[in-house]
Amino acid sequence: MGLVKSYGDLLACRLFLGAFESGLFPGASFYLSSWYKRRELSWRVSILFSAAALAGAFGGVLAYGISKMTGVGGQEGWRWIFYLEAVKHLIINYLAVILAAGGLSPCIATCIAFLSGNISPHTKRATALAFMISVGNIGGVISGQLYRTQDAPRFILGHAVNLGFCAFGVINAVILLFGLRAENRRRDRLYGPTRSSVVLVSGESTSCETDVQNLDICGVGSEEDRRRWGYENMSEQEIRELGDQHAAWRYIL
Repeated sequence: MGLVKSYGDLLACRLFLGAFESGLFPGASFYLSSWYKRRELSWRVSILFSAAALAGAFGGVLAYGISKMTGVGGQEGWRWIFYLEAVKHLIINYLAVILAAGGLSPCIATCIAFLSGNISPHTKRATALAFMISVGNIGGVISGQLYRTQDAPRFILGHAVNLGFCAFGVINAVILLFGLRAENRRRDRLYGPTRSSVVLVSGESTSCETDVQNLDICGVGSEEDRRRWGYENMSEQEIRELGDQHAAWRYIL
């Protein structure tokens, strides 16, 4: 808006600004509601709106001071309000990019933890983790062939392939979410909800997670459990080797 040349240009820019800005607070509130529980939401939304109130309280004072810069750089004072606002947002944008890039490493850790918690027994888990790490490292080899010198500076091919893999990952994550959720519900319907502890055949009692994830030491169950699961003719070792196919196993979502 600081670059407009006429009153009509200013009105047009202000119209577009209002149109795109109108969805900010409803969208931000909806976004927060997707992450926080209802009893936690009001505090987060109040922080958001308090920031807007503070901006309104001090924005006028700052604008008044900046408007006194008339003549600096041969520009009117009101233009400097928009120039300085733009510089501030550019700095924040680049800092946000740094934070976004830093968020990639936790993503890797989350994928490893998700895979570890949803695959059993330990031999199957170790194989799956090794395969995942191998595929991830192959990506580094492929990227060197996609980001070619002749494609500089835009690297359209490399970015396009990256975007395609990201979209593929998002689609598969959604499919996996609904698939595992449906499988959990199916097992609940067939075998009933899992219990917080499972008694071993030897008579010893051990504390297990509600979803009996550690089937190397849990999951054999009592006679009643084995009848309910349909495992009465299976040995203790055979039951443990079922891993994530165990009737008491519930996937972590």
